Amino acid sequence: SGDPREGWDQHESRTWEGRRPFFLGALRGRAAWGEGTAWALPCHFPARPCGVLWEPRRGCSPPFPQELAEKHPAFAEVADELAARHVAVRLLFQPAEEQMPGGALKFVKAGVMQGVDTVYAVHCDPSLDVGEIGLREGPLTAAADQVTVTLRGRGGHTSRPFLTEDLTYALAKVVTDVPAVLSRRVDPRSGLVVVWGRVSAGEAINVIPSAGVAQGTLRMLDIELWEKIGPLLHEVVDDVVRPYGVDAAIEHIRGVPPVVNDTGAVAALGRATMAAGMRPVPTPHSLGGEDFAWYLERVPGAMGRLGTRTPGGPTYDLH
Repeated sequence: SGDPREGWDQHESRTWEGRRPFFLGALRGRAAWGEGTAWALPCHFPARPCGVLWEPRRGCSPPFPQELAEKHPAFAEVADELAARHVAVRLLFQPAEEQMPGGALKFVKAGVMQGVDTVYAVHCDPSLDVGEIGLREGPLTAAADQVTVTLRGRGGHTSRPFLTEDLTYALAKVVTDVPAVLSRRVDPRSGLVVVWGRVSAGEAINVIPSAGVAQGTLRMLDIELWEKIGPLLHEVVDDVVRPYGVDAAIEHIRGVPPVVNDTGAVAALGRATMAAGMRPVPTPHSLGGEDFAWYLERVPGAMGRLGTRTPGGPTYDLH
């Protein structure tokens, strides 16, 4: 019933789950949809969960396109040029980037990609100098999931481990053996890696605890493996802990698929980079996860890496 983009060319907040969690708009609201091209530009607020962003009492309202144009004349110039070329830009101020499966998936389900032809984004990269944009055709990031393994068993005194289900020992086997077994059960070219970020069990040095937990990430480069890895993960964890008589509960939260950049979109980013007086440079494939991938499942697009390092200065880790 008509163009799904109608009514989205001016700034507005859309309600979602009874709140006002995101903002949409064209630059200055002046770029007509017409018969031209529509771009989407996500803007992440990674520390904010969906549903609590832009509440006035929190003092974190986003800048509207008109305000951007007033404070940054370059925005007005870009908007005017895009309008002359019949190109509309939809800004997506998106929260919850770091919360798997990411705020982008909810945005997609809410319909923000309707009528969009191409989607672009950049992510800060402290390994590149200011003035550089890292570009790569094809796969840029990895699929990334969260894994929590909780073990429970009969605890007791460390002087009598044979009267217990030595949970600490079993948990240590999960930490070391699950990644090892998975590395032999899947094609090594898939780039699968399990890394634990949190391991916790017990409080006293002479007491075997009755519960323990290991939490980490499961990453891989192969999207086909990502689609079917769940049952194998459960099988491996169960097999590793079975000899120790403990019970294992596995929480596998599917995160994000890989970002796969479109060749044409990367070329467009390269031209824009040079037109802005910046320098496009190669960037490597990483095992990082990025929910921008959900947008790319709907339309072609590309993500670049924005250099933030002071030329000649030290290189800091991304996080």
